[in-house]
Amino acid sequence: MGIPSKQRELVDELSLFQDWTERYEYVIGLGKKLPKMPAEKHTENRLIKGCQSQVWLDADCENGVMRFEADSDSLITKGMIALFVRVLICSLFENPEQIAESQRLVQEWKEAHRDCGKEEVKPGARPDG
Repeated sequence: MGIPSKQRELVDELSLFQDWTERYEYVIGLGKKLPKMPAEKHTENRLIKGCQSQVWLDADCENGVMRFEADSDSLITKGMIALFVRVLICSLFENPEQIAESQRLVQEWKEAHRDCGKEEVKPGARPDG
């Protein structure tokens, strides 16, 4: 399954929830299930610049298969990272070139997130996390 298919699957999955609070709770739950990134990988070179929360991302290619590890100090951000990593993880039929060729990934991700009810969120109304 390629990246666009995984993105569509994700949008379909999130559309099953009735409102944004259910989606947030689901995303936070995904963040809690994300495998813990070892503390020694919380380094400056893995820190994503420009994020309000601290976000670390590590990528490795082993035998032609990409592997990603990610972590954040915010539960909602960690959940969003879990979704992002899920879209990027390569199965046996995918390779790093597929990721490199997907130049529209960021724009499509923004559109997918908008379609999932982000516009429903009012300032100060999001759940804690």
